[in-house]
Amino acid sequence: HHRGKLPTLHFLQFFHARGEAVHKIFSTPKSKTEAYWRLLSRFRAAEQVPISGILSEPEEKPNELPDREIDQAGFQAAWRNLQDTHDFFGMLKDFGVSRTQGLRLAPAGFTRQVDNQAVVRTLQLASEREVPIMCFLHSKGCVQIHTGPVRNLKQLGEWYNVLDPAFNLHLRLDRIAQSWIVKKPTADGIVTSLELFDREGQLIVYFFGARKPGVPELEAWRDIVTDMQRPADARVPEPGG
Repeated sequence: HHRGKLPTLHFLQFFHARGEAVHKIFSTPKSKTEAYWRLLSRFRAAEQVPISGILSEPEEKPNELPDREIDQAGFQAAWRNLQDTHDFFGMLKDFGVSRTQGLRLAPAGFTRQVDNQAVVRTLQLASEREVPIMCFLHSKGCVQIHTGPVRNLKQLGEWYNVLDPAFNLHLRLDRIAQSWIVKKPTADGIVTSLELFDREGQLIVYFFGARKPGVPELEAWRDIVTDMQRPADARVPEPGG
């Protein structure tokens, strides 16, 4: 509860079997509080006791196959023949390839590793040029997608933040171990993403230009991906800028 006139914040939290938060839903000043309480009374568990049975042993990490055991020619052919970005994860699974291994073994010209500050330059250019983006953020039990512009960017220590009314992102820059530009063929042409991974090769977040199926990728997004790879002093100024 907040003191003073600030509204009380109500929220629902969801956890997986290891006790890690996978999703939270917060009320806003416009929320109908009575609907929240109705929801709670409807779904309230019969037993209100401390939770037991949380799994505490370390998660087994899948072993990555050595590169030489991968059908690299088949994998690269499948990549070139992708029709939809949603088929990408299934393709990795079919060939027994981890995500970062797949980026290493990709067909020539389809991936490029960049420095771990690339995300900062990308978001800054998207904000300056008012280019709408898509941002996919995973937990172990949820994928959140933001589509639209990013405007208010702020760095606080190692946290890089998007602080917009309809979208907040808090990204720990020091936890990014690898950053990749990834190109995936689709029926609508090449789709380009910036993908960030932690030290264990887990995907943190990835960014695309805003798009809908049936529509080619935004040229303005491709320009951002090209320009963010060059140092700021080597960038060509915007027309009229």
